[in-house]
Amino acid sequence: DAFAPSAPTGWSTAVTKSIAFLGTAGIYYKIAGAAESSTVAFTMVNAGSLSILSILEYTGTSQSISLDKTASNTTTASFTHSTGTTTTTTMAKELAIATIMHEKKGVSSTGWSNSFLEQEAVMDPDANPDQPSLGVSHKILAATGTQETTWTVATSADSVGCIATFFG
Repeated sequence: DAFAPSAPTGWSTAVTKSIAFLGTAGIYYKIAGAAESSTVAFTMVNAGSLSILSILEYTGTSQSISLDKTASNTTTASFTHSTGTTTTTTMAKELAIATIMHEKKGVSSTGWSNSFLEQEAVMDPDANPDQPSLGVSHKILAATGTQETTWTVATSADSVGCIATFFG
């Protein structure tokens, strides 16, 4: 992926998806150790690209967590933006993480579908006029099945989204 950032040593790429004029949405992960540094540095491959980075930490998960399923999607000129749909998950109890990057800054969100809970929304109305908005959500799964979520926002535009599930 020509627009994806270069992840730091020890991090793995779950899934990325790009739109040339917007950039890359992606999910990266790492099993953190007890003495893990709180500093993380991703390197942008395309120096002229705009960047939004959200880092989440989950506790109480297994130290042997494994990536299971992924999907990605591009949505064009819409108010509702999809992550794409995974194939059926391997385990009943998994963690699903979703991210969607929206072309417009300062959009207001009306929520996520399929019981996904918003973890972060970066939608600064005072940001660079070309700065995209970013939404991140998660869901603790209770049964196997395909996974997908949509993020509905008040401004129609293009977006790119990703979803990944993990078990362990």
